[in-house]
Amino acid sequence: MGRDLWETASSLQGFTALVISIAPVGCGALTNLFSGMAIEYGADQHVVEVVNGLGGGLAGALGSLVGGFIADRMNRRLAYALAGGLTALSAVGMLVAPMTPATYAAGTLAYNFANGIAFATWAGMVLEVVEHSAAVATKYALFVASSNLAISTVTKLDGGASGFRGLRGDWAREAGARGSLAFDAAITVAGIVIVLALVRYTEWRKASTSAATVAGS
Repeated sequence: MGRDLWETASSLQGFTALVISIAPVGCGALTNLFSGMAIEYGADQHVVEVVNGLGGGLAGALGSLVGGFIADRMNRRLAYALAGGLTALSAVGMLVAPMTPATYAAGTLAYNFANGIAFATWAGMVLEVVEHSAAVATKYALFVASSNLAISTVTKLDGGASGFRGLRGDWAREAGARGSLAFDAAITVAGIVIVLALVRYTEWRKASTSAATVAGS
């Protein structure tokens, strides 16, 4: 099991998948902070319960079904990057839209839906790497732990960004929520850049290896 775990983690596909899991792409960190933003959107308790409870769960589940469909039809790492882009777009939509209960409800549900897609595409990528082997459960747990590290870290950073001040007018009163939304979108885009760079690097390494094999034969 130890040898199997090491071979996967040290391989090109395994190591890059670990880095992608740690990258802040599909963290969905704002799902841990939406309840605290409700007051700035003027959303009452009922709205918060619906969109962060049953509604958010259903949106995430639907997103997971869509993500699974996408992951089976394209490069799963690119699918994960795409899902991260949708997550960031949801945060940007909440950032620039008027801070109303309707924006809060629609934005939260959209974010949960995009995060469901991200989770499914991430899981597809990981299952592709761990395959059927002696340490499959241990390897999967390693990737989950890496992803959880990213989620907890980004949640902390998003929360810290809510302390941003210095805006004027209406935005000054809403700086906390807008700070978290802006930071979450920005760090997600940074994570997407990392994923795309690793996909390009992996393709280059494979092409180089194939060319060397052909030349050697």
